Amino acid sequence: MYLLETGIGVIIPVLLLSIKQLRTNLTGIFSANILVIAGVLVNRLNVCLFSMQEYNTTRGAEYFPSVMEFLVTLGIVSLQVFLFKMAAKHLPLFARA
Repeated sequence: MYLLETGIGVIIPVLLLSIKQLRTNLTGIFSANILVIAGVLVNRLNVCLFSMQEYNTTRGAEYFPSVMEFLVTLGIVSLQVFLFKMAAKHLPLFARA
């Protein structure tokens, strides 16, 4: 699992961004960003779910996130996207072309 998250979240994006044509193309940058985000998600799954699986099953318990936990996570991510969009709109983050 570690190799999967490292490959998806680090190695492939670095290889993509090492190519100048992809590094200067918005689609290439977007693809690398999506892969980094996917790598972080795989890491979270690895740490939170899969690593706890053996511990929980030896004690006779099972864990899967509830609907409320998914909704809270979705709300936090949505808030972060909203705040970034507001910052991008109202603060001089990007150079004017």
